[in-house]
Amino acid sequence: MEARFVFFGAMGRSGTNLLRNMLDCHPQIAAGPEFNYLEHIIKLYRTLRDGLNHTGASAYCSAPQLDQLMRDFIAHMLGSYAQRKGREIIVKKTPSNLWYFMELAHLFPDARFVHIVRDGRDVCCSHLDVGRRMIKAHEGRTLPADSPLTSAYHCGGLWTETIRFGMQICGPGSPLYESGRVITVRYVDLVTNTENELRRICDHIGVSFQAEMLRPERYQHDTYIDGIWVDPQDPYRPVSAASVEGAGAA
Repeated sequence: MEARFVFFGAMGRSGTNLLRNMLDCHPQIAAGPEFNYLEHIIKLYRTLRDGLNHTGASAYCSAPQLDQLMRDFIAHMLGSYAQRKGREIIVKKTPSNLWYFMELAHLFPDARFVHIVRDGRDVCCSHLDVGRRMIKAHEGRTLPADSPLTSAYHCGGLWTETIRFGMQICGPGSPLYESGRVITVRYVDLVTNTENELRRICDHIGVSFQAEMLRPERYQHDTYIDGIWVDPQDPYRPVSAASVEGAGAA
């Protein structure tokens, strides 16, 4: 069984974990732990693709062959998780996927994309919380003054840059939007109008809505918990609007 892909993209701390846990409750969907290496794979793909035009690499591989090689590699690397779970759709939720949506859309014509947007104030509060946990976990460690984990100013700048890029490639008029392959989900809608938003996401992915997704804290998820970016209690917290409009938390 070959898995179909759903790729999330967002500014970090925008609710990708929450949505991932919700969808992981669906009997057709395998939403595994974060995979932080896809961006390195796509960067290699970009380098090799550029090399076909500017070096002698074209003597060894054509553009269609390179596409197939990369497609097969990613599909086998990530799709094996869905096979082990006996599910047909795999959710890849790492926020930085956003910067590689166009390459992923090219490599996987059947893939669907979800662009998640959260209020910049809440994103900054959550980043600062992570920074405090990181410093506490590593006594004596200091973080750069311009880190998004220590500076609301720099976090806000990164949020603005990410939102602009996200709307450029996912918003009205973009190829992904016009082809119906991407939707934008607002975190505030996900936690205040949860069922309607999940129904919209399920329609986009091509699966039926399942009530189990409303209570992700009742299910066991394959979450990598480091105690800094992911708190041990995160997978067991019910959906809540407590972290909306500057209240913090992830």
